[in-house]
Amino acid sequence: MSQPTNSLASVTQDAFIQLSTAAAMSSTDACPIQARAMAAVMRLMGVFGSGGLDTEKHSKETIMAVISENYTDTVTVDYTTAGVSNELFRIHTGHEELYAFLSSLLTQLKYGEGWTTPEFHSAPGSNRVILYHGDACEWIVNGTSGVVSGTMAVFIVDKDGMIESFKQYHADGNAMEAMFASAWK
Repeated sequence: MSQPTNSLASVTQDAFIQLSTAAAMSSTDACPIQARAMAAVMRLMGVFGSGGLDTEKHSKETIMAVISENYTDTVTVDYTTAGVSNELFRIHTGHEELYAFLSSLLTQLKYGEGWTTPEFHSAPGSNRVILYHGDACEWIVNGTSGVVSGTMAVFIVDKDGMIESFKQYHADGNAMEAMFASAWK
C-alpha cells in the first residue's frame, strides 16, 4: 500500500523546506553584518587574552597601534556600575581614555578561575555581540579575590569591523563594591 503524496508529514516537510529556504535567503544580506561583528569581537578578545593590550608588557605606542586597528576614534567604553564608587567605573571615550582605562584596569585586575570558557552571542543581522563569561568567574583585584556573578559585556561593531562601543554589565554592583571597594586604587 503506497502512502498518499499529500500526507501531513509530506506537506509539513515541504513547508519546512520552503520556510527554511526563504529564511536563509532573506538572512543572506544580514549574515555578513553578524559575521563581521563576531569576527571583530573574537579577534579583539584573542588580542586581549594573549596580553596584547597589557600595559605592563607593551609600550604605549604598541598598545595604541592595537587600539587604532580595533577601535573607532570615538570609541565609548561604558564601565559604569550601579553601587560601585571607584572612579574607574565610569564612561571612557576615545583612544587616549581607553588606553588610560586599560592601564589602570589591567595593572590591578587579574583573572582567577572560571574565565576560560566565554560565550559569544549575536543575532542574524545584528552588529551587537554579547560576551558572557558565566556566573563563577573569580576576580582578583590587587590581591583581593572574589566572585561577582552576572558579568557580561556588549560590543557594538561598525560597518568596517571596528569596535565603536563597549558596555560592561555587572549585575551585582553592590557585591563588587563590598568585595573590592578598598582593593581598587
